[in-house]
Amino acid sequence: MNWELLVTAILAVIGGLTVIGWLAHFILRRGAILKPTITLHFIIKNCATEVEGALRSLLLFSRPFQRWTLGRIKITDCHSTDETAAIVRRLAAKTPIIELIAESAARA
Repeated sequence: MNWELLVTAILAVIGGLTVIGWLAHFILRRGAILKPTITLHFIIKNCATEVEGALRSLLLFSRPFQRWTLGRIKITDCHSTDETAAIVRRLAAKTPIIELIAESAARA
C-alpha cells in the first residue's frame, strides 16, 4: 500500500472538512443563514405618554447587526381614551413593521 497516497488523501479530507466548517461558522455568525425573525405583540390601553418612546426603542433592535430580525410589532389597543391609538397609527404609517389592531377586530 502506498502510505504517501493514503496520508495525502487523509490530509486532503481533513483540510476540506476544516474549510467547510470554517465557512459554515463564518456564514452562520454573520447571520446570513438561520437568523430568527420575531414578532412582538403588545396589548395596551391609555399609554400615550410611553408608547412612542417604547416603540422607537424596539425599532433600534431591528438593525442588521443584531442576531435576530424584528419581523412585526403588533399593537392591540383596548379602547384607549387618550391618544394612544393615534400615536401608534402615526408610527405605523411611517414604519411598515408596526401594525395597530383595534380591540373589536381582535375579538372577532
